[in-house]
Amino acid sequence: VVTDNMGGYTWDGNSRLNRITAWNNNPTTDVPSEIIYLKCNNKMWTLNHGINNDGNNYYINYGFGYANFRHTCEGIIQENTIFVPQKEKVKINLLKLKNTEPKNKRIKIVYYIKPVLGEDELKTNTFIKNYTSDNFVIVRNLYGNNSEIIIMSSEKIKSYTGNKESFIGQGSLVIPDGLRTENLSNENGVGQQSCIAVELEIELDSYESKDIVLAYGVNKDELEKFQDINYDQYKEAEVIEK
Repeated sequence: VVTDNMGGYTWDGNSRLNRITAWNNNPTTDVPSEIIYLKCNNKMWTLNHGINNDGNNYYINYGFGYANFRHTCEGIIQENTIFVPQKEKVKINLLKLKNTEPKNKRIKIVYYIKPVLGEDELKTNTFIKNYTSDNFVIVRNLYGNNSEIIIMSSEKIKSYTGNKESFIGQGSLVIPDGLRTENLSNENGVGQQSCIAVELEIELDSYESKDIVLAYGVNKDELEKFQDINYDQYKEAEVIEK
């Protein structure tokens, strides 16, 4: 389920018993369980317009099987296409950044997820274990079902954390302390308020564009399938739909 605030939630098979990310059942507010933060030139904002809205326009297109979000801030055009391939259990954010100015940009990206990996986040909270392997963050529910997801990025993961309290710090979901620090804490989430946050850092030359994949699969077999996906076919389908 995707909303105009990149809210909703993700599940595998059963939308009640096997939630991957948290569902916020509130008729008046849309608190997303997945947030993409960006920081450039000490300015911080989100691709989710309802979290840290910088006052610039946000554009959302819904198509058959995808949602496309566009925004511009600090001279950087951001376009994120969210979709789930029909034959793979993988949720994909295809993020395209374009520098529109004649100077280099260094951009910090933090992908935040509130995991459930079961029926109720109140039951699995503090039982979510995470660890790294190569350029993946592996997340496992130690409460009951031992379900597992693997979070990955096409860019090198610089740091991560499974501790929501250390990520938020004295701030809030609007501007968490994790955006102000050089690196995230690289903490395991067991025994802590659970979250998953991964940090990337990229550089864009003058007028350069770059495609970045942020995604997670429900198990290692699905991750192997994910690595073979041809993303160009989805971009072509998007153009046809538009």
